[in-house]
Formats: sequence, structure tokens, C-alpha cells
Amino acid sequence: MPGITISSEYGAGGALVAPKVAEKLGLPLLDKAIDADIARSLDVSEAEAHEGERKGTWADRFFCAIAPVADTVFGDTEQYSHAPNEFRDQAEDIMRSAIADGAVVFGRAGAAALAEEPNVLRVRLYGELEHRVAYLMRTASVSEERARADIASVDGGRAKYMQHLYERDITDRSLYHLMINGPALSVDECVGIIVAAYGALRETSTAPAAG
Repeated sequence: MPGITISSEYGAGGALVAPKVAEKLGLPLLDKAIDADIARSLDVSEAEAHEGERKGTWADRFFCAIAPVADTVFGDTEQYSHAPNEFRDQAEDIMRSAIADGAVVFGRAGAAALAEEPNVLRVRLYGELEHRVAYLMRTASVSEERARADIASVDGGRAKYMQHLYERDITDRSLYHLMINGPALSVDECVGIIVAAYGALRETSTAPAAG
């Protein structure tokens, strides 16, 4: 079993669980580093890599085409690239290279990217909205209003990324082997469940065929 993907609703504990799973198993963790690698490879900003699409004003594109050194721009209408293949392919190359030796991939649509890999455990952390709000208020020391706004923004961005690159619903249960109610358990309990599932599936994948 070369790897694990961990997807998480915001406030369900994924940001704490994923690093601990990687540490417990002695595997590297891939999260924001994927964005940095994509940004370097495709010559885009890390924000663009994170969202899986190139952005720029109409004027930026116009002046890049006719005068690379032009420093006068106008307009503020964003134009998006609707061909996500370059971002999807680059991200998948990074993930597949890492899981060849074992890795934990946090976010970045890893469950969809590696859905056809038989030896990758795909995990989703979720939680009731009110529980996630309370979790963020407690752990991030933010107001209830801020917690709700952050959940809507982050969850929306993650869902958009999955839909844009893979045309999949991030909440589609068929993408995951294991779904855990993160706020209902401690971080260590979540880690223990994932590590145990990883070990069980690895034993199954390496067991000799009967007969």
C-alpha cells in the first residue's frame, strides 16, 4: 500500500490529522508543496496552482501578447483558463511520483487523482456544521461569524477545485474507502483509525492469493 489520500471538510481536523498520520507511518506529507511545485513547473502563482486555473485581466493577456515589457494595463475583468488539463496532469505526476515510495497526500483532489490506484487508501473527514464551527472557535480562536465564513469559503474552494479538474463532487462517497466524523473524535483517535485501516489494507494487498 504505497499511500493515503486525506480529504477534509474545513474544521473537521484534517490539517492536524494528516501530518500525524504521515509521522506515525514514517511517510512524507504532500500538501502545500504540491502547489509550489506546480507553480514552478507551469510558471504561475501559487494561488493559481491552488485553484487549478490561470488568472489574469484581459489587459494583462493583451499586453503580454503584443508588448511583453508594457507596464500600462486597464480593466479588471478576470479571465479564467477553462482547460485544467495542465494543472491536473502536473499535480498527478507529483502525486504518483511520491506514492511510488509511499506518501500521505492531503487535499488537492487526491482521492479523484488516485481513484484508479488499487493500493491507495482514500479517507474523508467530515463533521456537522455546528461542530466544525465550535472546533474552529476553540482551536483557531476565531469568532462564530468568522468560523462560519471561513468554512463556507474553504469548503467552496475545495469543492470547486475538485469539480474544475475532475468534474467530481468532493462529497461523493464512492471516492473514499473510509469516512470519519472528525469533530466527534480526538485527533489521536482519527489517526489511529486511519493507521489501522492502512495496515489492514496493506496486509490484504500483499497476502498471497488463495488456492
